[in-house]
Amino acid sequence: MVETRSQKKVKEEPNGSTSDNGHSPAPVSQSKEADAKAASDAPKTPMATVVALVIIAAISVFTCPDTLQPVGRPTLQHVWYFGWISAVSTGLGVLPLILSPCVNTWWIGVTNGMYGVKQLMRVR
Repeated sequence: MVETRSQKKVKEEPNGSTSDNGHSPAPVSQSKEADAKAASDAPKTPMATVVALVIIAAISVFTCPDTLQPVGRPTLQHVWYFGWISAVSTGLGVLPLILSPCVNTWWIGVTNGMYGVKQLMRVR
Protein backbone atom coordinates (compact mmCIF):
# COMPACT_ATOMS: atom_id res chain seq x y z
CA MET A 1 0.00 0.00 0.00
CA VAL A 2 1.27 3.46 -0.85
CA GLU A 3 1.32 5.94 1.99
CA THR A 4 0.71 9.63 1.57
CA ARG A 5 2.93 12.22 3.20
CA SER A 6 0.38 12.87 5.91
CA GLN A 7 0.18 9.12 6.66
CA LYS A 8 3.96 8.90 6.91
CA LYS A 9 4.04 11.75 9.42
CA VAL A 10 1.58 10.03 11.72
CA LYS A 11 2.94 6.54 12.39
CA GLU A 12 1.39 5.74 15.77
CA GLU A 13 -1.73 6.61 17.68
CA PRO A 14 -1.27 8.62 20.87
CA ASN A 15 -1.52 5.43 22.97
CA GLY A 16 1.17 3.72 20.86
CA SER A 17 -1.00 0.96 19.39
CA THR A 18 -1.06 -0.05 15.75
CA SER A 19 -3.78 -1.60 13.60
CA ASP A 20 -3.91 -5.20 12.36
CA ASN A 21 -2.21 -4.46 9.04
CA GLY A 22 0.83 -2.87 10.68
CA HIS A 23 -0.24 0.65 9.79
CA SER A 24 -1.43 2.92 12.49
CA PRO A 25 -4.58 4.85 11.73
CA ALA A 26 -4.42 8.52 12.54
CA PRO A 27 -6.86 9.87 15.08
CA VAL A 28 -9.82 11.63 13.53
CA SER A 29 -8.76 15.10 14.65
CA GLN A 30 -5.22 14.64 13.30
CA SER A 31 -6.38 13.18 9.98
CA LYS A 32 -8.77 16.08 9.41
CA GLU A 33 -6.00 18.55 10.14
CA ALA A 34 -3.61 16.66 7.85
CA ASP A 35 -6.24 16.58 5.07
CA ALA A 36 -6.86 20.31 5.43
CA LYS A 37 -3.13 21.01 5.34
CA ALA A 38 -2.63 18.75 2.30
CA ALA A 39 -5.50 20.50 0.51
CA SER A 40 -4.00 23.91 1.25
CA ASP A 41 -0.56 22.74 0.04
CA ALA A 42 -1.95 21.44 -3.27
CA PRO A 43 -0.97 23.56 -6.28
CA LYS A 44 -3.73 25.82 -7.52
CA THR A 45 -4.60 26.25 -11.19
CA PRO A 46 -3.86 29.84 -12.20
CA MET A 47 -6.93 31.90 -13.04
CA ALA A 48 -5.47 32.81 -16.45
CA THR A 49 -5.39 29.10 -17.36
CA VAL A 50 -9.02 28.62 -16.37
CA VAL A 51 -10.08 31.69 -18.36
CA ALA A 52 -8.11 30.52 -21.42
CA LEU A 53 -9.74 27.09 -21.30
CA VAL A 54 -13.21 28.62 -21.01
CA ILE A 55 -12.51 30.90 -23.99
CA ILE A 56 -11.22 27.98 -26.09
CA ALA A 57 -14.30 25.91 -25.22
CA ALA A 58 -16.63 28.81 -25.99
CA ILE A 59 -15.03 29.47 -29.38
CA SER A 60 -15.21 25.75 -30.20
CA VAL A 61 -18.91 25.52 -29.30
CA PHE A 62 -20.22 28.79 -30.70
CA THR A 63 -18.38 28.78 -34.02
CA CYS A 64 -19.32 25.20 -34.93
CA PRO A 65 -21.24 25.22 -38.24
CA ASP A 66 -24.75 23.73 -38.37
CA THR A 67 -23.55 20.85 -40.50
CA LEU A 68 -19.95 19.74 -40.48
CA GLN A 69 -20.31 18.42 -44.04
CA PRO A 70 -20.76 21.46 -46.31
CA VAL A 71 -23.32 21.21 -49.10
CA GLY A 72 -21.70 22.55 -52.26
CA ARG A 73 -18.91 25.00 -51.55
CA PRO A 74 -17.65 25.29 -47.98
CA THR A 75 -18.57 28.51 -46.25
CA LEU A 76 -16.19 30.81 -44.41
CA GLN A 77 -17.53 29.38 -41.15
CA HIS A 78 -16.49 25.84 -42.23
CA VAL A 79 -13.00 27.00 -43.16
CA TRP A 80 -12.64 28.90 -39.88
CA TYR A 81 -13.88 25.99 -37.76
CA PHE A 82 -11.71 23.35 -39.38
CA GLY A 83 -8.67 25.62 -39.04
CA TRP A 84 -9.57 26.26 -35.41
CA ILE A 85 -9.89 22.54 -34.63
CA SER A 86 -6.55 21.95 -36.35
CA ALA A 87 -4.88 24.62 -34.21
CA VAL A 88 -6.39 23.27 -30.98
CA SER A 89 -5.30 19.73 -31.90
CA THR A 90 -1.76 20.94 -32.52
CA GLY A 91 -1.76 22.60 -29.11
CA LEU A 92 -2.97 19.40 -27.46
CA GLY A 93 -0.20 17.48 -29.21
CA VAL A 94 2.38 19.52 -27.32
CA LEU A 95 1.07 18.46 -23.89
CA PRO A 96 3.09 15.22 -23.68
CA LEU A 97 6.27 17.20 -24.32
CA ILE A 98 5.37 19.65 -21.57
CA LEU A 99 4.44 16.95 -19.07
CA SER A 100 7.59 14.86 -19.64
CA PRO A 101 10.47 17.11 -20.72
CA CYS A 102 13.14 14.42 -20.09
CA VAL A 103 12.48 11.65 -22.59
CA ASN A 104 14.55 8.46 -22.53
CA THR A 105 16.91 8.20 -25.51
CA TRP A 106 15.44 4.80 -26.37
CA TRP A 107 12.05 6.41 -27.08
CA ILE A 108 13.69 9.10 -29.18
CA GLY A 109 15.33 6.36 -31.24
CA VAL A 110 12.01 4.54 -31.68
CA THR A 111 10.22 7.66 -32.88
CA ASN A 112 13.08 8.57 -35.21
CA GLY A 113 12.94 5.06 -36.67
CA MET A 114 9.19 5.33 -37.20
CA TYR A 115 9.65 8.67 -38.94
CA GLY A 116 12.39 7.21 -41.14
CA VAL A 117 10.16 4.30 -42.19
CA LYS A 118 7.36 6.76 -42.96
CA GLN A 119 9.70 8.80 -45.15
CA LEU A 120 10.93 5.69 -46.98
CA MET A 121 7.35 4.59 -47.67
CA ARG A 122 6.65 8.00 -49.14
CA VAL A 123 9.51 7.85 -51.64
CA ARG A 124 8.53 4.54 -53.33
